[in-house]
Amino acid sequence: MGFRESSAPVEALVNELDLDNETDKAKEKESPLILTICMGGTDRSRVIAEELRKRGYDSWNRGIRSFTNRLTQEDIDRANHIIVVGDRVLEEVEEQFDLSGKKIDFLELIESIHSTKIKRGGEHEESVRELIREDLDLLDLVDQQEEIEPIPA
Repeated sequence: MGFRESSAPVEALVNELDLDNETDKAKEKESPLILTICMGGTDRSRVIAEELRKRGYDSWNRGIRSFTNRLTQEDIDRANHIIVVGDRVLEEVEEQFDLSGKKIDFLELIESIHSTKIKRGGEHEESVRELIREDLDLLDLVDQQEEIEPIPA
């Protein structure tokens, strides 16, 4: 009889741990880690990461040829979803890194045109941001602004 009485707190603890585990799984589903990659990691991928953060995503940017913001395998491993900007960037990323099991999307923003507009700022940068927002709307991303269903108790 004493054994039975002591098992109730253990059972409650196991149920609580299971609930915590389910909550962690739901958080992972709610907020994918999105890595954006361009050539230098300062213009196009930065703006895409900013736009993703405005939508509620955990996002960061890197450059395949950057000296200060260089892409690493750790970045690839950490990301659930990768957005690559530019044909040459995609080719280099595929040659240099293990992308196994990663969801990868491609956006075509031309470095010589779109990076220049971003650097010019103002209405030029805003025109690129609008293109990026339109492209992001077409990707298969969970809308972080929508209310996520709570986990059943």
